[in-house]
Amino acid sequence: MSAGNEAARPDGSFVPCFRDPVDGVPVADEAVLYESDTGDLHRLDHIAAIVCSRFDGVLTVREIVDDLSAEFGAPREVIEGDVLALVRNLGSKGLLVGVEADDEASSIADAPSHPVDDGC
Repeated sequence: MSAGNEAARPDGSFVPCFRDPVDGVPVADEAVLYESDTGDLHRLDHIAAIVCSRFDGVLTVREIVDDLSAEFGAPREVIEGDVLALVRNLGSKGLLVGVEADDEASSIADAPSHPVDDGC
């Protein structure tokens, strides 16, 4: 897998970036991802919103994990599993550049998106 987002299953070298026209909108201590082309909303809990705020198209998953681990003092391997689960979940819904949507992924979401819950 290359850092250029030509990926079927993102790993640590993947560079997450939301596809256009996906916009993040803060709501209280959470966030909502809005797809203006479909009108779909995807609710992110507080933790997922923090992670997604780093999806800038520059940082790799590995670099995001390192930053979060340093910032929150949490074990890197735990954060890595959670970040990868979130990236793969969002990618399967067609929200990320370089990841093909899974036709069976729910397009209507109103569940917590913390990677442990595996929802978006």
